[in-house]
Amino acid sequence: MMLLRFIVNAIMIATASALYFPNAAVITRRDVGRQLSLNLTGTFLAFAAYDYVDIADDSYAQRVRVVSSGLTTTVFNLSTSTPLNGGTGPLIAATLTSPITIVNDNIATSLNETDFVLYFVRSNVTPPFPVYTLQNGSISVTADSVAHGVTILNAKPSLMASTFSLKSIPTVRVASCGFDSATNDDYAVLDITAQRQSFSFHILNGPIATFYDPKASNGSFSFALNEATTLDRKVPAGAEFTITSAGFATVKASYNTLTQIVIDAADFRDREWIRFIASGSKTSVDVSLNTTADTIYQPDTTAATLALTVTADDPSHAPRFRIKIVSGPSSSLGFIFTTLLIAISTIHNI
Repeated sequence: MMLLRFIVNAIMIATASALYFPNAAVITRRDVGRQLSLNLTGTFLAFAAYDYVDIADDSYAQRVRVVSSGLTTTVFNLSTSTPLNGGTGPLIAATLTSPITIVNDNIATSLNETDFVLYFVRSNVTPPFPVYTLQNGSISVTADSVAHGVTILNAKPSLMASTFSLKSIPTVRVASCGFDSATNDDYAVLDITAQRQSFSFHILNGPIATFYDPKASNGSFSFALNEATTLDRKVPAGAEFTITSAGFATVKASYNTLTQIVIDAADFRDREWIRFIASGSKTSVDVSLNTTADTIYQPDTTAATLALTVTADDPSHAPRFRIKIVSGPSSSLGFIFTTLLIAISTIHNI
């Protein structure tokens, strides 16, 4: 059995701001401060998620208010967007008309701040995907053949989506944005295929992600969603997963969040090759792959270390990176060696 430990060293200075899309906006607590007026015009559906574990009572959620001054004045707070079905169903949306202002009254109290995220999407975006969040424990998320996908809001350090079940569809794509922009390839971070569905997983290190069927077929899919405290699991042949920098949106943009990169150890089985496919900001990040050359290429190796070190040439910007890891069987040491050399070259030239 081959044990690979991923060590991530990075300068994580959050300098991002609220991210606006053509038909949406994603806002985190660090964007708001005491008050934030949104640069949005029109009518929007609003969804909210916050870290339920950090809140002793509902008064905190009620003091984060969204004020809409359209035809009427509407007050929408975090607790309004409670998940249905006892916390396991989709979030309840509020309809708001611009101008829209977010007010965080908790800054004026002695309460400890906890993370929250707000997703505003224009009401005429179709089809509207159901939006989920995780309160506690784990939930099962299902996308039907009507919406073709689901969006996840995350206010916790990290979430993990796993145990995928693709029903009559070839691929589920993961995008680091809401359903309004999911088909934009700039946000694509992982494709989970039917052949790899049982073993693949995705770690959500940001406030939002969308899982969808890129072909919008008549099938459906489901997966389990739980809080990720560490990546310490067996990764068998056939698995794919992606490591991203905290708050990753694209190689050019990050969400303003301090979500954590959860990397500890991944336990790979014998006789496997590991392929790394990397992309990142060409001006602000260098991702290097270090291996122990005399042990890493041998199928019967019991321990080996791969170190992923991220350095920024401009420390005022958070480095951004996306690394896809594909695990698959191979009986050729030469093939393993060639694959890793290509991957190292690719990483150094991002």
